[in-house]
Amino acid sequence: MDNIPARRKRGIFRGIHENRTEGTLTLKLKAYQLERNAAVEEGSQIIQTGDGDHQVSFAPGKRGETPQALAELAEFFREEYDIVTVDLGISTDPNIIIEMMDRLVPIKSFTKQYSTLRTRGSLGT
Repeated sequence: MDNIPARRKRGIFRGIHENRTEGTLTLKLKAYQLERNAAVEEGSQIIQTGDGDHQVSFAPGKRGETPQALAELAEFFREEYDIVTVDLGISTDPNIIIEMMDRLVPIKSFTKQYSTLRTRGSLGT
């Protein structure tokens, strides 16, 4: 799932909300997750095999995501839904959708921070 950009995640989430007909957002997310898990169980098309290293390459999905990545994304959506509804106490679908969309932001930069790193000698061992 890590290789799916935030913009694509937002698009998938928006599509689940706008295009599915199951009713509430929770039912839409459950149906999407069931479909993604079924796709993983069906397997993937092998496009290349190896010999000595036992390497196998699988065909990506239509947009490059593997069925496994989309199944993980479905679980991520369900976990975020639980956080938003239970931990934050948001109960209406429009407010849940706004909060979940706000959480799907791209990482634009990162920094290595080692200020809490300890060596064995500094702990007295």
